[in-house]
Amino acid sequence: MDLLHSMSPCETITLGILIALSLCKDLNVNELNVLGNLFSAVGGIVSTWAAQKQLLEAACNDTASFGNIEQQIQKLQKEYENCSKIIMATRKMK
Repeated sequence: MDLLHSMSPCETITLGILIALSLCKDLNVNELNVLGNLFSAVGGIVSTWAAQKQLLEAACNDTASFGNIEQQIQKLQKEYENCSKIIMATRKMK
């Protein structure tokens, strides 16, 4: 898959055209329909796979973010407690 990472969008489209031309030149209409439907099915499956993978990765990132939020809340609670102690101490001094 390193090839896909190094290709521009235009090069990727050109590759698709070349593959289609080489596969389709000797096929009749029925064979072309079957091949086209097969590629559409494969494309749909690949897109579904990618979408689900992206969803799962986002869920993992969200879980990590929640852990970070919990740490921030604990830190804020400690800061609040410290501020409360300081306020109480200054009130006692008056």
